[in-house]
Amino acid sequence: MPAEPYHLASQGTSLGVFGQAEVEAGLATGRFAVTVLSWREGEAAWVPLASRVEFGAARSAYVSLQPVTSPDFELAAGIFAKGFLRRWIRTWVGVLFRPSATFRPFSEGGRIGRALIWLLLAAALAVPGLFFFGQSGLTAFLRAIGKAVEVRTEALNLTYLGKALFCLPLWVAGLAALLTLALHVLLRVFGGGAAGWRTTFRVIAYLGGAWLLGSVAWFLVASRLNSGGLASGGPPYLATFLAGLTFFVLLARALALAHVDPGWKPALAMVVMLVLGCCTGCLAMVAALVPFFTPLGG
Repeated sequence: MPAEPYHLASQGTSLGVFGQAEVEAGLATGRFAVTVLSWREGEAAWVPLASRVEFGAARSAYVSLQPVTSPDFELAAGIFAKGFLRRWIRTWVGVLFRPSATFRPFSEGGRIGRALIWLLLAAALAVPGLFFFGQSGLTAFLRAIGKAVEVRTEALNLTYLGKALFCLPLWVAGLAALLTLALHVLLRVFGGGAAGWRTTFRVIAYLGGAWLLGSVAWFLVASRLNSGGLASGGPPYLATFLAGLTFFVLLARALALAHVDPGWKPALAMVVMLVLGCCTGCLAMVAALVPFFTPLGG
């Protein structure tokens, strides 16, 4: 007696009825995704093809045919081997401008060591530019609230610069870890993040490092083009907004590709996290600004 055929459906749409051999062939060639739901006569519920043990060989055959798409920085034999700069630049360009080729698919879990090194190096290289913007931004803020306090921006204070070179990479790594935890929890709430938290961290680390260097370079150019400097607004502030928006769009896209999730899952998770972060940030800003408007003395 022939086995019962499989009824397949994806996103609420029926794909048809197929025999076991047809389903195996579809999985092995990529015609059917492992997330496709299946049902046979006599079964109580629909289950994804990924849960059916009889198709394990077909799923493995398809995975073995997929090209390796991890960043060049991660694939090379040695981090500081010959061609380091070339691999760095190719990875930098890939994660920003070719996320579909760079992040699909990350293997289950995966290593995070080289992604972390990439992020630390990017943060260290970005320190001088960020230090300059921090001083200029503080000067602009003090002028805006009417405080006659000047911060030197013509020459970098080497003591503070040295502290920033040590602290900023650690701060960025900690921020990436917290962002991974928060975003991955939200992804799981919305039914995403199937490839694991390591994949989430790798995407955040690679995109964060590339965006950090790219945005610092663009801000430096924009500040030179702006005759009034950072204190008068203009291109640098517009660049800040556009760079931040671009980063979140790329992050949502890359997470969807790396986890093989529908795009709305990481997008919705990021919107929720962004709203919560903005609310928290507003409260922190109010608390930080109160002392500047409080009369001193009796």
